[in-house]
Amino acid sequence: MKQLSASEYVNQNYLHTDDVRLFNKAHKLAIELSNYIDERVNVFEPKRRPLSLTALGICYVKERRICIMFREKRRACDGGDWTECIISKDRVFRVVAHEVAHLKHPNHSKEFKALENQLIEIVLSNYTEGKSQ
Repeated sequence: MKQLSASEYVNQNYLHTDDVRLFNKAHKLAIELSNYIDERVNVFEPKRRPLSLTALGICYVKERRICIMFREKRRACDGGDWTECIISKDRVFRVVAHEVAHLKHPNHSKEFKALENQLIEIVLSNYTEGKSQ
């Protein structure tokens, strides 16, 4: 599986055009955080629908692939259009930190939680509203 550009995801209808800039920032963040913990992300991609009401991201550890939801898309049987459910930048960045932590700890152990908190602190210090990006 290879990394596609944001415009390729838009063309495949996996990413809304209004979310391209946020996708690129989140992708850059995923790379920076994974480098910080001596891991790597092979593929960073948008997802169109949550797996559950609270799952906005997923990490496929063996593939080193992270998927993040930026905006929900209805199922084809429900019209297949994009919803107005837009995930905030701060929330997206927190989900990125959570999924990157899974590259090191694929469970929700104490070690995972400690690393997730450390990555979220980096995000809050450097990438949220009002901070340089």
